[in-house]
Amino acid sequence: PEGDFTTPEKEPWRPAERQKPKKPEDNLKPEGDFERRQPDDWRPGERAPVRRPEDNLRPEGDFEKRRPEEWRPGDRAPVRRPDDNLRPEGDFTTPEKEPWRPAE
Repeated sequence: PEGDFTTPEKEPWRPAERQKPKKPEDNLKPEGDFERRQPDDWRPGERAPVRRPEDNLRPEGDFEKRRPEEWRPGDRAPVRRPDDNLRPEGDFTTPEKEPWRPAE
Protein backbone atom coordinates (compact mmCIF):
# COMPACT_ATOMS: atom_id res chain seq x y z
CA PRO A 1 0.00 0.00 0.00
CA GLU A 2 1.17 3.44 -0.91
CA GLY A 3 0.24 6.65 0.83
CA ASP A 4 -1.82 7.31 3.93
CA PHE A 5 -5.35 6.17 4.47
CA THR A 6 -7.77 8.82 5.54
CA THR A 7 -10.34 7.87 8.12
CA PRO A 8 -13.30 10.11 8.87
CA GLU A 9 -13.29 11.62 12.33
CA LYS A 10 -15.93 10.20 14.64
CA GLU A 11 -18.20 12.71 16.28
CA PRO A 12 -18.57 12.35 20.04
CA TRP A 13 -21.86 10.84 21.18
CA ARG A 14 -24.70 13.13 22.09
CA PRO A 15 -28.40 12.52 22.41
CA ALA A 16 -30.48 12.89 19.30
CA GLU A 17 -32.65 15.93 18.76
CA ARG A 18 -36.29 15.22 19.40
CA GLN A 19 -38.92 16.46 17.08
CA LYS A 20 -41.76 18.39 18.60
CA PRO A 21 -45.05 16.51 18.43
CA LYS A 22 -47.35 17.69 15.69
CA LYS A 23 -50.74 18.70 17.01
CA PRO A 24 -53.38 19.19 14.37
CA GLU A 25 -55.06 22.54 14.57
CA ASP A 26 -58.79 22.85 14.18
CA ASN A 27 -61.32 25.59 14.22
CA LEU A 28 -63.41 24.15 17.05
CA LYS A 29 -63.54 26.61 19.90
CA PRO A 30 -65.78 26.36 22.99
CA GLU A 31 -68.46 29.00 23.18
CA GLY A 32 -70.13 30.13 26.38
CA ASP A 33 -69.87 28.60 29.85
CA PHE A 34 -69.86 24.92 30.60
CA GLU A 35 -72.61 23.60 32.82
CA ARG A 36 -71.38 21.23 35.44
CA ARG A 37 -73.34 18.90 37.65
CA GLN A 38 -73.81 20.25 41.15
CA PRO A 39 -72.33 17.86 43.72
CA ASP A 40 -75.00 16.57 46.08
CA ASP A 41 -74.46 16.43 49.82
CA TRP A 42 -74.08 12.88 51.02
CA ARG A 43 -76.93 11.46 53.04
CA PRO A 44 -77.52 7.88 54.07
CA GLY A 45 -80.07 6.01 52.02
CA GLU A 46 -83.64 5.64 53.16
CA ARG A 47 -84.32 2.32 54.83
CA ALA A 48 -87.56 0.75 55.85
CA PRO A 49 -87.96 0.21 59.60
CA VAL A 50 -87.01 -3.26 60.80
CA ARG A 51 -90.08 -5.32 61.65
CA ARG A 52 -89.59 -8.22 64.00
CA PRO A 53 -92.31 -10.84 64.03
CA GLU A 54 -93.92 -11.27 67.42
CA ASP A 55 -94.76 -14.66 68.86
CA ASN A 56 -96.55 -15.98 71.89
CA LEU A 57 -93.69 -18.09 73.20
CA ARG A 58 -92.80 -17.18 76.77
CA PRO A 59 -90.57 -19.08 79.21
CA GLU A 60 -92.49 -20.63 82.10
CA GLY A 61 -91.08 -22.14 85.27
CA ASP A 62 -87.46 -22.82 86.15
CA PHE A 63 -84.83 -24.06 83.77
CA GLU A 64 -82.93 -27.18 84.69
CA LYS A 65 -79.24 -27.03 83.97
CA ARG A 66 -77.02 -30.01 83.40
CA ARG A 67 -74.88 -30.67 86.43
CA PRO A 68 -71.20 -30.92 85.59
CA GLU A 69 -69.61 -34.16 86.67
CA GLU A 70 -66.83 -34.01 89.20
CA TRP A 71 -63.44 -34.60 87.68
CA ARG A 72 -61.25 -37.47 88.79
CA PRO A 73 -58.05 -38.70 87.22
CA GLY A 74 -58.43 -41.78 85.11
CA ASP A 75 -57.08 -45.18 86.15
CA ARG A 76 -53.60 -45.87 84.85
CA ALA A 77 -51.90 -49.18 84.74
CA PRO A 78 -48.67 -49.31 86.75
CA VAL A 79 -45.50 -48.89 84.74
CA ARG A 80 -43.74 -52.23 84.31
CA ARG A 81 -40.03 -52.13 83.66
CA PRO A 82 -38.51 -55.33 82.34
CA ASP A 83 -35.71 -56.77 84.41
CA ASP A 84 -32.40 -57.38 82.70
CA ASN A 85 -29.05 -58.80 83.65
CA LEU A 86 -26.99 -55.84 82.51
CA ARG A 87 -24.98 -54.35 85.35
CA PRO A 88 -22.13 -51.84 85.16
CA GLU A 89 -18.77 -53.36 86.04
CA GLY A 90 -15.47 -51.67 86.74
CA ASP A 91 -14.60 -47.99 86.73
CA PHE A 92 -15.88 -45.58 84.14
CA THR A 93 -13.37 -43.18 82.66
CA THR A 94 -14.47 -39.69 81.83
CA PRO A 95 -12.37 -37.28 79.77
CA GLU A 96 -10.75 -34.50 81.74
CA LYS A 97 -12.15 -31.09 80.97
CA GLU A 98 -9.68 -28.33 80.28
CA PRO A 99 -10.27 -25.25 82.40
CA TRP A 100 -11.82 -22.38 80.51
CA ARG A 101 -9.59 -19.54 79.45
CA PRO A 102 -9.97 -16.69 76.97
CA ALA A 103 -8.70 -17.23 73.44
CA GLU A 104 -5.29 -15.94 72.54
